[in-house]
Amino acid sequence: MKKKILSILLCLCMVAVLLPTTALADETSGSYGYAYDVQRYPTFPSVNAEITLSGLANPIMSDGSRGDRNDGLWTLTRVGTYSYMKINRKNTNNLDDIVGYVAEAYGISDKNTIVIHELKEESGTDTHIAYGVIIANDQTNGNVLFIGDSLSGSGAGYLLSTGSRNDSVTVTAGRIATDVVEQIASIALDPAEDYTFPAATEGYDTVPT
Repeated sequence: MKKKILSILLCLCMVAVLLPTTALADETSGSYGYAYDVQRYPTFPSVNAEITLSGLANPIMSDGSRGDRNDGLWTLTRVGTYSYMKINRKNTNNLDDIVGYVAEAYGISDKNTIVIHELKEESGTDTHIAYGVIIANDQTNGNVLFIGDSLSGSGAGYLLSTGSRNDSVTVTAGRIATDVVEQIASIALDPAEDYTFPAATEGYDTVPT
C-alpha cells in the first residue's frame, strides 16, 4: 500500500513537470500559407531586439521558383533539441553554425538545449526544406522568422506568414525556440526498498520530503 501511494505521488509530480513543456512545444509548430526568402538585420539579434526583414517581393516554392501567390502549405514541426539532432541526424554542419550563432546572441550557455524545427512544404510529397531555429514568433500578425540550414554559414532566413507580405516587415526576437527545452523528470527509487511517510496531522502541517 505504501509503495502504491508513493507511485501515485511520483506520477503526479512527473505530470506537473511535463505538462508546461508540452504546451510550449505545441506553440512553436504551425502551418503557414506563404514563405519568403528574406534578408534580415541584424542577422542574429539578442532577445527582444527588433529585426528588419526585407526582400519580400515574391513568395518561394519548394522548387525555388517565385510567384505572386503560394498554393503550397508550409509547416514547422518540432523535431527536438540540438543534442537530439546530433544523435539522430548525420549532417549537422550548417545547423551547428546556426545554433552556435543563436546561442551566442541569446546568451545560452548550452546550445544542446536549443530546440530544432523542420520546415516542409506540402507539394504532394511533403518536401523537406530545412532544419533550423525559430527566432521570432509573432502569432498576432501571423509571422514567424525561421533560420534554416539550407545555406551554409549563417543559414537561410525564411519569413513564414499566414498571409501575403511585401516590401519589409519588422518582428521582435523572442525566446520561443530557446526556452522550450527537453525536460526529463527522473526520480530513482529502489524497487526493493520500502518507504514509510512520517506521521503528520491531517490538515496543513508540513510533511518532510
